[in-house]
Amino acid sequence: MNIQHQITRRSTLAALGLALTPAFRGIAWAQEAPGEKPLDLPLKIKTICGHCGVSVPDVTKSALFYSKLFGGANVTGEKQPFLRYMINLGGSVELGGGGGVAIGKLGTLGGAGQTKPLIDHFCFNAEPFDDAAWRARLKAEGLVYHAQGVFSSLDDIAVQISGAQGGESLAAGKIEHMDSLYTGEPLVRPGGFEHIMLHVSNLDQSVAFYEKMFGLQESERRSSIVYFTDGQTRLAMKQVAGGEKPNINHYAVKVPTLDHSKVTSGLPALGATLLPASEESKNAIRFADPDGLIVELWPK
Repeated sequence: MNIQHQITRRSTLAALGLALTPAFRGIAWAQEAPGEKPLDLPLKIKTICGHCGVSVPDVTKSALFYSKLFGGANVTGEKQPFLRYMINLGGSVELGGGGGVAIGKLGTLGGAGQTKPLIDHFCFNAEPFDDAAWRARLKAEGLVYHAQGVFSSLDDIAVQISGAQGGESLAAGKIEHMDSLYTGEPLVRPGGFEHIMLHVSNLDQSVAFYEKMFGLQESERRSSIVYFTDGQTRLAMKQVAGGEKPNINHYAVKVPTLDHSKVTSGLPALGATLLPASEESKNAIRFADPDGLIVELWPK
């Protein structure tokens, strides 16, 4: 299936409009891809989700919530040009290296142009690749590269890629260890991402796109949800409901020892709202964080 032919003039112009309106409007735009031979596809992926980014009104308040939920030790982030915290989920705490939730200020970076909290991007960890050749490939595919390894995937979903050689840092500023906001016992001990859930406008087109670009193979399809896996983490896709815009709907975290009674009583005390179980798993705990972002905790 030729994805380039599937991207219509209308969808391409919509993607180009991202540079003027939604995510990542606040950073300097990358120049035209140099006259480099486009990178051969697929790009080789090591992990499906090294980290995901969220944009919220109060970064410190959100970081405190997630520190109490997942643990406040070994937290990294950036103090300039915009405050960001990276809360470790059991993987590497290096920003862009994997295993965490990057919390940024709504209106900056991934939240530029946005007025409501959102999960603004997720990051593939890739095998080392030539950044100029990758950007040339994106241009050849009619896709828009922004900055810090981010490009607009289908449906204007922002995807970040780590592993570029000769490219920009994934961080806008200096990465450093942040003072712990909470040193007590966390509510759960996380074991990394279980999955990232995308809600897409055209399920079959999105499946073909991620297969072509990243070599992902459909591992499971059930209840209108398609899954890819890297052996540890899954990327899930579902058709948007009527009236819903495509988005990164939620992320799920593995919890090796999930005490349902303790967690369902502890989450409201932290300011979260419990939600009904999803169709994916009746054993998972689903909640909205204090900013309304949906998170799931899955028994490992």
